[in-house]
Parts: sequence; C-alpha cells; structure tokens
Amino acid sequence: MDPMRVTIPYGSHSLSVRIEVPCEVCLPRRNLRFLSNPQQSVTPNRNLGFQPDLRHVLTPPPPPPLEDNDMIAQSLQNPQESESLETFLSPEHSLLVVLNDATRPSLTSLILQHLHPFLKDRPHTEFIIATGTHRPPTPPELDQIFGGLLSHYRDSIHVHDARDPEAHTLIGTTSFGTEVRIDTKVMDADRILVIGNIKPHYFAGFAGGRKSLIPGLCDFQTIEQNHSHALSEVSQSMILQGNPVAEDLDAGVRLLKDKPIFSIQTVMDLNHGPAGVFSGDLHSSFFTGTELAREVYSTPVQGKGNIVITANPFPMDINLYQAQHALENTMNAVEDGGIMILVSKCWNGVGNPAFLDLLDRVDSFSEVEQKISQEGYRLGDHKAYRMMRLLERVKVWMVSDLDPELVRRTKMRPFRDLQKAIDEAIVVTGGRSDNSLSIRLNTKYSIRGGEPRVKVFPQGGMTVAQMEIDHQS
Repeated sequence: MDPMRVTIPYGSHSLSVRIEVPCEVCLPRRNLRFLSNPQQSVTPNRNLGFQPDLRHVLTPPPPPPLEDNDMIAQSLQNPQESESLETFLSPEHSLLVVLNDATRPSLTSLILQHLHPFLKDRPHTEFIIATGTHRPPTPPELDQIFGGLLSHYRDSIHVHDARDPEAHTLIGTTSFGTEVRIDTKVMDADRILVIGNIKPHYFAGFAGGRKSLIPGLCDFQTIEQNHSHALSEVSQSMILQGNPVAEDLDAGVRLLKDKPIFSIQTVMDLNHGPAGVFSGDLHSSFFTGTELAREVYSTPVQGKGNIVITANPFPMDINLYQAQHALENTMNAVEDGGIMILVSKCWNGVGNPAFLDLLDRVDSFSEVEQKISQEGYRLGDHKAYRMMRLLERVKVWMVSDLDPELVRRTKMRPFRDLQKAIDEAIVVTGGRSDNSLSIRLNTKYSIRGGEPRVKVFPQGGMTVAQMEIDHQS
C-alpha cells in the first residue's frame, strides 16, 4: 500500500512523516477535516499543515470571515452588558490594562493597534503582563506582545511576580477555601481593561476571561490553592459547570465585583487569526466566546485509535511543564492499551520542575494519590497525578529536544526521531517484530493488537478530541 505523508508542527518548523497504515488526520470543525486512507496523498500547506483531497472532506470549510479589522471594530462598538468603550476609558479614571504573556498564542498586538488611538495620550494608564507563575517575558516576547507599540508604552509596563508577597493584596476567600491575593496594582487602579484569548484549558475548562486576573495576577499561594482542584475528574477541557477549578476562578473574580472591568476577549482560528471578538462585561464576553471556542477547537473523531500522535504547536511547545496540554486534549481518542506519541520540542526546557520531584518518587497512580494525601498538594503535583492516571491505561512516548533521561523521569519513553517512533508503534500495535516495515505491512496483523489505527492531531495542544459516531447525520 502507498504511504501517506503527514506534516507535524515542531518548533518553528515541521516534520514530514510517512504513515503506512490506515490513518485519520483530525482537524477542528471550523477547519478542513478529512478522513484519509493509505492511498491518499497529503502534502504540506502553509496554513493548515495539509492539503487534503477534497473528496474526503467531511465538514465543509466555513464561509469567509469578516475582515479582521471589521470584526474587532464591530465588537468594540457593540459591547455586551457594558457602557461604551469610550465612556469606560474617560480620562479622569486611572486605568490598568491586563495583557497575556507570550507562552500562548494571542492577538494582543492586534487589539492594541485598535486601542492605541484611545490610549496613546491618555493619562494615568499602565499595563501589566499577567504571568501567573510563568517566567517574565523576554525583550523579544515583550515586542511580540506590543508589536510596534512597545516603544510608546515601555515606561508604563509592569510584569506580575507571583512570588513577591509584598506586591499582593488579600481581597477575600472563595467558597472553595482559596484565599485570593491579587496584584496590588489591580486594587490601586480605578478601572481595569482585560485583553484575553479564549481557548480550551485541560483542567480549567477554558483559558481567557477571568483567568487573566485569577490566576494571572495572583500570588503563588492563591494559584496553588486553585490548582489543587485539578485533581478532580471533573476538571477537564471545555467543562465549566461542576468543574471546581473553573468555579473557584469565577468565585475569585466575584470578589472584585465593585471594580469596573471592561473585557476584550478573542477566539483564534488555527492560523492564529481572529475567529471572533467579544467585548464588554467580563462574564458575558467570556461565556459568549466559549460557545464559539467549542466550535473552533472541537475535533470530531470517528472511533478510537490504538496509536494517537498529538503535537503542541509553537509557542505552546515551550517546555515540558506545558507539553501535557496535547496529551490531555486528545487522550479520549486512544483506546486502552494503546500508544500516545507526544510531539513537543520543549525549546525552553522543563519549566516548573516540581512535578518531576513527585514523579521521581512514585511508580504508580496509587502511589501519587498516597503521596499527595500524606504530604499535601504542591503546585505542579497535578501534572504528576494526571500523567500517572493516563499511564494506567496507555503507553506514552515523547518526541522532543529534551535530554532522554529527563523524559524518562516523566515515565514517558523518549524519541528523537518521530518517524522511528511511528514505525515502532505500528510494530508494537500490530504485534510483529519484523525488521522490514514494508514486509510487515504486506501481511496481516496479529490478533494481539489487531490492525494499527492511527489518529493524528497536528494541533493537539489547541484542539480537543470529541468522539462522534456519525459526522454526516
């Protein structure tokens, strides 16, 4: 059978691999998505990563969107449940503009271009980068966030530091017991303008909205208390109701009920352009945006595979700590006993190493549960907890630039070569050990694994697998 060529994002470039067994490449509803077979040719495309044979398209492409500038302008002129942007920005009030850091794709620079006429000469205006517990942005990343406007606003920019106890103010305790200490600059400002990006988050339900403030501008202890709820089985991607992480975030933001907040929330397509922009009240703009985000990022999948290849696109492939997003988003697509191949360059190393400390001391999920119960939760423990829970039912291999020994500490099997990982997964799943892949693929597979069935998620760090039976009904 003829092999299929698939392009997988890897850092700033991509990897082209050959898959010689039945394979489904999974893209979201709002993008071209198609079923492929080994006879189908798939070649790279600048935007999607694929140029599908249109005979295999299951979901038609969406209609052309509004021009980016029109979409943003319409949203700013028609805010939801809020006074107008011009009124909100009246110069007699001090203003704090809250921006995402550069560890996630965002449209911050594009939104700032539209706000610049309102802000450029406005007095008492400051900016703060909502880093949560992430490292500070580098100079090139600040330039990325502000675009060509960095020189104009440089002297008004602050970077949040979760580990500075003197920089935070206790504003109350949520019903979940989280003591909310938020950056004092939030409390000092008369008004808050939040620019965020809504996308699935594997335990908070969705990023964006309230998450820019809590945990984005909170101290380490607040973030740790909130993230402890990530151990719940209900803390999942695109789930908000009943999700204790999400509900705790909502409760935390309600402690700011007397603070005027104007929100500008974007939903990005997979080309990192705007699919939608939602402005006005923080709660309304966020929840309206999540409905579009469900459509944009949901990836329908027909049946489970026994090999799942899932990739973190740049910049979400920044480090090992963040790499887990792609596993969590697509683990529903792999059957028990299958293999997940995580592709994430991890160009900035490990990130928060706390989860490695716990993984070093356990060999099973039950041991993780016991350690956390005995020692209490530490920020990052949810990574080890969820990884060991996944490893209870599947094998996980990882293709990255990390030291192989470091990857082994996470209980994943390291690979440098994605093609080698795929070929070996086919061997393992098919239950054969022949040296020649071409010989193997010309014979029947053993009953041990059955026929290999591969699912590929080129944007696994951004998209969420949704199991469906019939996409055409």
